[in-house]
Amino acid sequence: MEAPPPPPRVIVERRLPQPVGWSDGEWIAGYQRWDGAHYVWEPGRWDHRPRVGAKWSAGHWEPHRSGHGKVWVEAHWN
Repeated sequence: MEAPPPPPRVIVERRLPQPVGWSDGEWIAGYQRWDGAHYVWEPGRWDHRPRVGAKWSAGHWEPHRSGHGKVWVEAHWN
């Protein structure tokens, strides 16, 4: 994709209470995810880190390694 469209505004959500018994939970804020044709809202949620020290990386556009256009990188744990 040469020039991706800008995402719609972020939807302001209320952070839900952490589920009972989740001492290692992390709140993942809602975000606009690109599905290949348009943006889709992914609501905020609680998640468990897959390992100690893991960090959440939000979905984002980055330059294609060929130097032409951009590619969508899905949100993921690092």
